[in-house]
Amino acid sequence: MATVLSVGGFTFAIYPNDHGLPHVHVYDADGTARIALGDETIRPEIISLAGMNDVVARRARRFVEMHQQLLSRAWRRMHDV
Repeated sequence: MATVLSVGGFTFAIYPNDHGLPHVHVYDADGTARIALGDETIRPEIISLAGMNDVVARRARRFVEMHQQLLSRAWRRMHDV
């Protein structure tokens, strides 16, 4: 796991050997979320939650939107895309 960003009480991480569509794992004190990064035309989307409530997950998704380019570059770099 590589921590790519820490902001707003969240840690955003990407796993180098992860598969599927580009996404980040988001951690806070209470749980985790997986959020798809989207692209220039598709907004980030919450894929799954574990222990994180919907309100907090939506807040995390907004941070992914704000840092979408940085997170997408990190995903591409880690997965040689």
